[in-house]
Amino acid sequence: AAVEIIFEHLQQKASSVHYWKGSKLKIVLDKSEGKASRTLSLEQEFLLSLMKLRKDFHTEDLAFRFEVSDATVSSTFTTWLRLMSKELSWLILWPDRKIVHRNLQA
Repeated sequence: AAVEIIFEHLQQKASSVHYWKGSKLKIVLDKSEGKASRTLSLEQEFLLSLMKLRKDFHTEDLAFRFEVSDATVSSTFTTWLRLMSKELSWLILWPDRKIVHRNLQA
């Protein structure tokens, strides 16, 4: 399935990603360096992010479903959103500005 292919593409980068903790603090989750351990697996983080993007579940709902804190949901979603934006930008084809403008006037 397409989702599995996309996950495989992102998996390596996601395993060493800097988790978003606000504009000033980032934490690297890497057990070999004695850092914090993951609350969710990479697959769960990816699924959480897709659920938020596709269905717009509230943070509290996702926290309940995945048995994590609201802060973990927020941090995970922001991190994956930034990662997907950077790594999958080639999948997003934007129309020419003139075409967008013409369609907005219609």
